[in-house]
Amino acid sequence: MVSLQQNTDFTQRVNNHHLQKLARFRWYRQLISQYKKQKQLHRKSIGFYPPITQDICVYNHPLDITSITSILQQKGVYCGLNLDPQLVQDILHFAQSNPCVDPKQKSGISFYAHEYKQVKTNTKIYRGLVTNTQTCVAIRTITYHDSSLALATSFLGYSPSKITTHLTWSFPVSPTDTEVYQQYAPTNWHYDVVGEESLTLNFYITDVMDGESGPHEYIETSHGIYTPWQLRFSGNIIKPQTISKYFCDRAATPVEYRAATPVEYRAATPMKYRIPISVFGAAGFGFAEDPSCIHRVKPPTSQSRLILQIRYS
Repeated sequence: MVSLQQNTDFTQRVNNHHLQKLARFRWYRQLISQYKKQKQLHRKSIGFYPPITQDICVYNHPLDITSITSILQQKGVYCGLNLDPQLVQDILHFAQSNPCVDPKQKSGISFYAHEYKQVKTNTKIYRGLVTNTQTCVAIRTITYHDSSLALATSFLGYSPSKITTHLTWSFPVSPTDTEVYQQYAPTNWHYDVVGEESLTLNFYITDVMDGESGPHEYIETSHGIYTPWQLRFSGNIIKPQTISKYFCDRAATPVEYRAATPVEYRAATPMKYRIPISVFGAAGFGFAEDPSCIHRVKPPTSQSRLILQIRYS
């Protein structure tokens, strides 16, 4: 028996506190940010980050923290983080050799990613949260590396005091499967209500090179003050027809982000005509995202997708 609460960070990521649900409003997040910033103002050291070896190569190139922060503030997403290949291999091996749990399965049954089809449950399994990620040296190295912490601190305006890690398998489905949208909530368009300002670093651990392999999709400049106020007074799960109403026509040709062809910033484009951007990349490709940006995972249909997500707040 594996405990979802004890063996993953899932319950720390999902907020059920009524007051924290006010974080859908930017003024509340800024209030919490100012409180945390003032609390840390006179501290010389935060003192709660575990020590790691900083000379390990985490990113393939130095991060321009100032530039990335500016892009995040403008667009809501920055694409172009690239992990060292050895770290990617270590994380993949960890995910393949450690059991997973599905938060929809209340029994706490665990399984390995390669055998998810053999698990006897009342409902189909669409995802697997890899357990015990805090024991993975590669994940810990990325999470607490100076570059990662510097980016999070620059974006938040204070040193992050809460950090969670999530290593998630998304299992392939039939293109005609509609149940996935009920059983796997992140496949719906949504924005995350975290409880405070936060930043998520996302890294593909398997190749995501086309629309069938489960790309992350987002709507550029749909975060913070750019989100239509009407959506802040409804649930954070957004129906496709609502996306069409406020942002775009889903029949439009999607924009793609690939490492060799970065998407240009379209600040002058009216919100109504902004269409989803699908993020493609080889294993190790990463992107930083303000989770208040509207996004989703497109259900994979050809192969299992593995993604590492590190959230700082």
